[in-house]
Amino acid sequence: MEIQVVINDVKGKAETYAGQAQGVIKTSVEVAKQANGIFVGSMQTLAKTEGAAAKDLYDAALASFEKAKKAGVKAVANKPAEYVPNGRDRIVTAYSDSVKVVTKARTDLEKVLEKGFDTIQVQLGLKKPAPKKRATSTAKKAPAAKKAPAKATAAKKTTAAKTTTATKRTTTSAAKKPATKTTPSA
Repeated sequence: MEIQVVINDVKGKAETYAGQAQGVIKTSVEVAKQANGIFVGSMQTLAKTEGAAAKDLYDAALASFEKAKKAGVKAVANKPAEYVPNGRDRIVTAYSDSVKVVTKARTDLEKVLEKGFDTIQVQLGLKKPAPKKRATSTAKKAPAAKKAPAKATAAKKTTAAKTTTATKRTTTSAAKKPATKTTPSA
């Protein structure tokens, strides 16, 4: 009979672990899908930003080259700064946009992975689930009709504080009194 109990116990634990494993796999797949969406979207945005900046810089360089070609070697040699392509601002803007995209992607990926990891820990019983937040009412509360109740509440608080202080004093003075000795009557 004991063998049957052991078999049932092992069977129950195996089913529990199988259920946990399925939950972990499902969560992992969902996290991977979300992370992939964030990564692909960010890389596409980054590619568009950098591609547009490269195209603008190429067009500026080509225009500068054509200008230098028309002006001739002597004009370029006398004033070379006039023939340098204007693209510094575009490079700075592209770099700034790229940093923003990469930073946002990192933050989003971090949140998704952290949430997925927490969910897996809960599914495995390694961590307690976070307490659910109470639903907050979107209805506006009616404004207070009078200011007098607020003063009454303050007065109640003051009275309660005085009562508490008086109770503490009574308790403290009772504790400080020496105990009286009783003598046995014999």
